[in-house]
Amino acid sequence: MTQIQSAFKIQFLNQVNITLLVILFSMIFSSNIQSQSLEEKIDKSKSYVAGIIYIDTNKNGKLDENETALNGANIRLIRKGINKKPDQVLVENRTSVSGEYIFYTNEFPVQLVITFENEVYNIVRPSTYVHEEYGEVGNTAFVVFTKAGLKNIGLTK
Repeated sequence: MTQIQSAFKIQFLNQVNITLLVILFSMIFSSNIQSQSLEEKIDKSKSYVAGIIYIDTNKNGKLDENETALNGANIRLIRKGINKKPDQVLVENRTSVSGEYIFYTNEFPVQLVITFENEVYNIVRPSTYVHEEYGEVGNTAFVVFTKAGLKNIGLTK
């Protein structure tokens, strides 16, 4: 084996080792992130609104194990205009693969607005949220947060 062939073989093996390490690191890192619950992801030192948006197939207002998270829904956090001031979009995002949303804000009350592409959903109103404000208009639904907290939002067609 020539010196060039030996150098090439060593370089190739180093690249393979580095690639394997990167893959291994990615697998470990991503599994740790995915295994965290939503509550573990929230920075509790800040004021937040968070939850999971999901399809409530049995319409009981609770996120059950067999129900599907709504991945990639357009969501906006809006501060409603007061005294004839216009509404203000505080932040805009999409739900995660697991239907999660987390927004940090000190502005209350705020409205979480969910916009669906090519679908119309209704919000399942759980009995525990009797005094909360919910609504739907066309392909848009909203939930009002009067204070910081965690709120899962069940949807049905």
